[in-house]
Amino acid sequence: MSSGDLVRFMLTMCDDAATDVIYHRIGQAGVDAVLADLGLLRTRIIGCCEDLSGTVAADRGRESGWTGVDAELAAASP
Repeated sequence: MSSGDLVRFMLTMCDDAATDVIYHRIGQAGVDAVLADLGLLRTRIIGCCEDLSGTVAADRGRESGWTGVDAELAAASP
C-alpha cells in the first residue's frame, strides 16, 4: 500500500493500523521533525496507536490487581 493511501486512510477514516504503519515508516524522529516544521513546539507524540493500546491494557491489568496469565492477557489485548 502506498504512503499516500495510508495517509488518506489515517486522516479520513481514523485508521489506527494505517497510522501505525506511517509512524513506523518515518519513526519518532520523523514525527518530531514534522511537528517542528509545523511550528507545533509544545506538541509531543510519543509512540503510535499500538503503543497506546498496550499501555492502556497494562494499566488496566495493574489497577485490577491482576497477576500472571491474567496480567499478560490484559497487556496483549487491544
